[in-house]
Amino acid sequence: MAPPPATLRAPADVAADESDAYRVMVVDDSAVIRGLITRTLEGDPQICVVASAANGQFAIDMVQRRDIEVVVLDIEMPVMDGLTALPKIIEARPA
Repeated sequence: MAPPPATLRAPADVAADESDAYRVMVVDDSAVIRGLITRTLEGDPQICVVASAANGQFAIDMVQRRDIEVVVLDIEMPVMDGLTALPKIIEARPA
């Protein structure tokens, strides 16, 4: 059997070098949904969920403290909904 092409990485290689994984934050007011999304995302070795938040305000606070590349954001949440939080998250972390 031929080795995989150089562009593909074995899961063990990815797990060994977590710095290559996308750093994700999951934002949803339901703890059950946050857990399901987190487990699903972390099934991919190129994704590392580094934070979660229960509402938009917590998400803004978290994105200022953590190095996050991707945000999975619910729309309807208490305190601050996702549509209100999104521009504030982008403002807090434009890169």
